[in-house]
Amino acid sequence: YQDGPHCVETCPEGILGERGLIYKYPDASRECRPCHENCTRGCQGPLLRDCLGEPLPVSRKAPTVIAVMVIGGLFLSCSCVLLALLYWRGKKIQKKRAMRRYLERGESLEPLDPSEKANKVLARIFKETELKRLKVLGSGVFGTVHKGIWIPDGDSIKIPVSIKVIQDSSGQQSFHAVTDHMLAIGSLDHAYIVRLLGICPGPQLQLVTQLLPLGSLLDYVRKNRDTISPQLLLNWCVQVAK
Repeated sequence: YQDGPHCVETCPEGILGERGLIYKYPDASRECRPCHENCTRGCQGPLLRDCLGEPLPVSRKAPTVIAVMVIGGLFLSCSCVLLALLYWRGKKIQKKRAMRRYLERGESLEPLDPSEKANKVLARIFKETELKRLKVLGSGVFGTVHKGIWIPDGDSIKIPVSIKVIQDSSGQQSFHAVTDHMLAIGSLDHAYIVRLLGICPGPQLQLVTQLLPLGSLLDYVRKNRDTISPQLLLNWCVQVAK
């Protein structure tokens, strides 16, 4: 082989030179050509992929880069999920506090009939724009009960409520009697009594109370009389008696 001006038996492999170890390969004309500068164990050609005895530097770095990207992506995803949970929990707590504040605050109302000796009612006066009726839950002689939401004026919170629309179909006296009766019940402050939240004056008087999402307890007992345990039924009896 020809290595520069010299004739040699083999091309240099690992010979120490001025800049480190020298590796060369023979080309088609049997001349010794230098390997790629990153080849440390010889080569079969001038390119990096022609190096012998070692993987390419790119293949060594690729798994590290992929691992860093995967770990970074997992960390970013976990951070986003955690922030979303914290935001959702904060909004939920804020909503509960707002609902408690609105449900506990009220105004003192007098009975509609001055001759009625009922207690003053701790409730509020609603605007028609604050109430929205969603669906009918039931109806009776003096009105219809709707499932609805209460959006306090100046706020975005939506509070589930029950809205009873009083219809004066049997005369003004009956109308006053039933509304005063409802207001009297609303004046009672007890854990086992549905509390009157307020009234909404207008063409049709609307009585707003807390919403009972599970419906009538009596209907539930009649429907599930064979599956209710005696202890649970006794607990409900005690609450009704109180």
